[in-house]
Amino acid sequence: MKASLLNKLDTLQDRFEELTALLGDGEVIADQAKFRAYSKEYAELEPVVQGYKSCSAYKVILKAPRRCSRTATRTCVKWPWKKSAKPRSC
Repeated sequence: MKASLLNKLDTLQDRFEELTALLGDGEVIADQAKFRAYSKEYAELEPVVQGYKSCSAYKVILKAPRRCSRTATRTCVKWPWKKSAKPRSC
């Protein structure tokens, strides 16, 4: 991804975290207009931030080294935390 897009996504993630804190603030809860506006913005940002977090997690997974067992069969499991992963030869 381009650096400008990553910067924008980081900014959106920061705003999402700020909105999470604001929605828990007593003053904001008392002001229904602010609460409604922040809730709407939160709802719009949530799928974007969740997608960005998933994408970041997959990047970490893809960069992780394979784990090989030291058994006589010498099998490797590329995704040891996935139940669907099948061992294969190294």
